[in-house]
Formats: sequence, structure tokens, C-alpha cells
Amino acid sequence: MVTLKDIGLRLGISPTQVSRALGGYPDVSDDTRQRVEDAVRQLGYRPNPNALRLKAGRSGVVGLVVPENSEQEESNILLEILLGLAVEFWKRDVLVVLNVLPKAAPSTKSYTRLFRQAAVDGFVVVNPSADPGLLAFLMAESIPFVTHGRAATTAGHAFVDLDNRAVGQIMAARLADLGHRDIAFVDGPQDSFSAEERLSGLSGVLAARGLSQRDDLIHRGMMTEQFGEAAVLSLFKNPDRAPTAIMVGNLVLATGVMRGLQRLGLSVPGDVSVMAHDDVLARYPRTTLTPDLSGTASPFTEAWGDIAGFLGQAIDGKNPGGLQKLIAPVAVQGASVAAPARA
Repeated sequence: MVTLKDIGLRLGISPTQVSRALGGYPDVSDDTRQRVEDAVRQLGYRPNPNALRLKAGRSGVVGLVVPENSEQEESNILLEILLGLAVEFWKRDVLVVLNVLPKAAPSTKSYTRLFRQAAVDGFVVVNPSADPGLLAFLMAESIPFVTHGRAATTAGHAFVDLDNRAVGQIMAARLADLGHRDIAFVDGPQDSFSAEERLSGLSGVLAARGLSQRDDLIHRGMMTEQFGEAAVLSLFKNPDRAPTAIMVGNLVLATGVMRGLQRLGLSVPGDVSVMAHDDVLARYPRTTLTPDLSGTASPFTEAWGDIAGFLGQAIDGKNPGGLQKLIAPVAVQGASVAAPARA
């Protein structure tokens, strides 16, 4: 590997003079600068990327912040996120290191230490609604970051998020147009902003038709197959209060929902209609569910490029308020919905 010292030895000048010539310093003569540039081309010199980062005050490393989780399904989703982001940042010559938030109160000092010691240039925060206080801390400390998702409707930081309210509206409108009034909602936990937005979309569609969402049909919890199945078993305990349709937050939950309906001997869509959002996860393809589910779709992969680009711009000092994107969901016309079998 050719170094500045090698170039200096060929030209009979010091490595410092070579560096200053390449850096465009005015105290270097045009003749010396030209000789250095010629030698660079002849010897095939390439600057050391680590040295360039050091000069720019950058580490070339970003941190991915995820919440600690013992549930296998959610851990699998986080793994897909990590792999997708790692590939996207690799294209930009940036490395990703994983930072796991403990279930107890997170130590914000660790983020300050990583950033102040130039170990990382910024952070990607996944599932920000799990700890909104962390976002406020990062903003107060002027630490560059971008979130995958949001913790509130109005956010002064960089984010890439799915338009979850539109997800709820699209599915609710389809069901309401078919005549469904008792629509169950099975989605993420109470602190999940994305689930709250989808529920708002559902409630808004019903309100526009003079209807209201039944509280007893709302089931929020961990986005796992087990919770989806348990929610269904609870929803149909009382046949007189059972829903005619179910809206589901993702295909992980939907897998459990469909298994629960099968256990109860209920057909889809003959006895109950089911709609779900599809994040297009490798481990949960729609093809594994029968019948083909109606609902909405938006691949996680659509977010990775924008997240990497936004974080790079935030690190460069761009106003994070201008680095925000909502991804519109696409309606999926499957075979899992029909008019309600009962009034």
C-alpha cells in the first residue's frame, strides 16, 4: 500500500509537505503540488479512509438502538431490521453497531459516552415509542439520530415512518363498506404509537358513519403469534358479542389469529373477515396463510435507504426537522373478507 512517506521519498520532500500539497494549502508552490499529483497517479496512492474520518472528526460508525426483548418473533423482526440497515450503511462505507436498551431505565450516559468519544457519529432508534424520554435526551444533547417509526404525531427529529393512520383507514373503510360494524382490533402494546395511529384510523372511519369502536373488541399486546391466538380466543368467548371482522397489526399476529380461528372451527371469510398489514418480512410471507389475506402492505426495505441518507445528513448538520418521511401503504386485495354473515 502506497503511503505519503513513499511519495515523499520519490520526490525528496517530507510526508508533511505531501499532505499539505494534497490538502490544497496555499504555502505549497504550484510546481510542488503538480509533482505530488503526478506521483499520486503514477504510484496509485489512495487516501486511508480512517485517516480521512479522523481529519473530518468522524468515526464512520453509527449505533442502532433497539429495545431488549425476550420474545422470539419480535427478536426476529429486529434481526431483519439490523441486517437491512447494515447493508444500506455498508453501501455508504459506514459500519453499524448494535445498542440494546435494557428493560430497566436505560442509561443515557452510554449514548453520551459513545458520541462524545467519537466512537459513533449518530444513532438509528428503532421503536422510539418504547422510550420517548431517550429521544428528548438525544435532542437536548444535540446528538444526531433518526428513528424508524415515531413516538408522537409531531416530531422535531429525523424519522422514516409508515403512515399507520392510513393503514387503519384503508382496512376499516373496506370492512365498513361491506357492512361490518363490530370490528376487532388486534395490534401492538399500549405504548405503541403505530398501533395507536391505526386504531385512530379505524375509529375515524366508523365515526364518519355514525358508529363507534367497541372497547371490548380492542386487544393490544406483544406482536407475537401467541398473543394473536390468545386475543382471538378471548374475542369469541361470548358468541353474542363476537366481532364479524378482525383488523390485525402485522402477519406475525395474523398467524396466531388464523390459528385461533381454526381452533374455534371458524372459517375465513365465511364466519369472520380478517385483514392484516404486511411488512413483507422474510420469516412471515403472506403465502403461508390461507386464504390469502386482504389488508395493506409496505415493505420494511423501503425505509432503509432513507434512514441511512437522513442520518448522514443529520450528522452533516442539516436541520433534522426537514428529514422526515411518511411511507404510504398499498391496499392488498386478498380473499379473506366478505360481507358479515350475521347482522
